Amino acid sequence: MLGCLDELASRYPATKFVKIISCIPNYPDCNLPTLVVYHHSAVKGTHVGLKSVGRMCTPESVALVLCQSEPVLNDGNVEKTTPQGKL
Repeated sequence: MLGCLDELASRYPATKFVKIISCIPNYPDCNLPTLVVYHHSAVKGTHVGLKSVGRMCTPESVALVLCQSEPVLNDGNVEKTTPQGKL
């Protein structure tokens, strides 16, 4: 998953990706990774564990999960971004 997020961060430089290590004491390993998606300071989605991405964890499958509720990936090129998002 980390490799997929690193790849997406390089593809979408205008989108902020943040990694937090050991934030919640005794957080269950089965809930890792936990992805919280924000857009304009509002939570748009929460994805807990790898089940939300499926068995094949690719940058494309992670991008689809991240954009389920609203397109949040932005490459910084406003004129090429569509309402459906750009993958």
